[in-house]
Amino acid sequence: MNKMYQKNISDRKISLKAKTKGFTLIELLVVVLIIGVLAAIAIPQYQTAVDKARFTQLILNTDGALKSQQIYFMANGAYAISWEDLGGIVPAGYVIRSQRVLWNRQQNTTIQLGCSIAAEEGGTQPADCPINYLFSKDDNRGVAYWTNMTGNDRRCLAYPTGGERAKKICRAVTASDTEYPSNSSVYYKF
Repeated sequence: MNKMYQKNISDRKISLKAKTKGFTLIELLVVVLIIGVLAAIAIPQYQTAVDKARFTQLILNTDGALKSQQIYFMANGAYAISWEDLGGIVPAGYVIRSQRVLWNRQQNTTIQLGCSIAAEEGGTQPADCPINYLFSKDDNRGVAYWTNMTGNDRRCLAYPTGGERAKKICRAVTASDTEYPSNSSVYYKF
């Protein structure tokens, strides 16, 4: 009887192993749910990191142009009024679109030489306007970077076209939550 009992138990173990060779539908649904929750958290964080990196690259390119302007000022006593005056040296990926505008087609960004007269006159820039700031814009994200020629006043501008995403980029880059309203945007100081 003891042998018969042992055989019966060993048959049950084999049949239990045969039944547990896969995952149940509930287990698979739980795994899919967990992956979905993780993706919902990770994707927006990834997008913010990508936006911040691209905007930081725009800032670096603009600051390179600022350094060129400062060197030109030390040599000539005035800032260059066109990119050609700077020897045509432009950041990688940019081409001279006009006398005062560089354009990066791949990233849809621009770097502009600007003067405060242009801001006061609704954006028109007379040819003899003294350059006193640099302005960079990322049209894809609705954000811009503005700096005066000494580099001591730097701003991140969030345009309405960029929505909350533009504000989020500016807050991440400037580490500031303080918004300053302007005519066409909200800006954050560095």
